[in-house]
Amino acid sequence: MSLNSGQFGDSGRGINRLPPALLFGREARAGALPQVYRVSSRDEDAAWRLLEPYRDKTFSFTDCTSFALMERLRLDTALALDGHSQSYGLHSLPEL
Repeated sequence: MSLNSGQFGDSGRGINRLPPALLFGREARAGALPQVYRVSSRDEDAAWRLLEPYRDKTFSFTDCTSFALMERLRLDTALALDGHSQSYGLHSLPEL
């Protein structure tokens, strides 16, 4: 996603600048960004099941929903900065 001053509606002066979340949402809903996948109830169930065997880790429920979603989509690389994905056995970008 690239931004230019015309997208802010003020010719670059910073007045009436759209919040980044709103810009992102507009781009995403217009199909200008990669596909957004939602966590399903099955992913949530799988996430709860992941917490027990990995109780020695500091995985959050959010981590586990990401892992479940990635398994469903057959993805093996995560954009992550905390090392949890690697602890789970996934590849991580950037490599930590």
